[in-house]
Amino acid sequence: MAVELLTFLGLALLLEGVILALFPAGIRRMLDQFAALTAPQLRVIGLGFTVAAALVLVIVARLANGGGDGMSFAFPATRRFVAALF
Repeated sequence: MAVELLTFLGLALLLEGVILALFPAGIRRMLDQFAALTAPQLRVIGLGFTVAAALVLVIVARLANGGGDGMSFAFPATRRFVAALF
């Protein structure tokens, strides 16, 4: 499970770095807009992103095996973890 977590964190940092390198002005504008939001607004945005990410993960898990059991992940520990969730 630790290997999967480190792999995910590495990919997340890679993606974040690429986005920051390609769109520095856009990121700065977005951060300025976030700074102007209230705490409840930020909570709603965070919850929305969480729900959207969960839905994407469920869809990918269900369709990853051609509509089968959806457990064709590369890592066996991840397969067991997702199987326990559903």
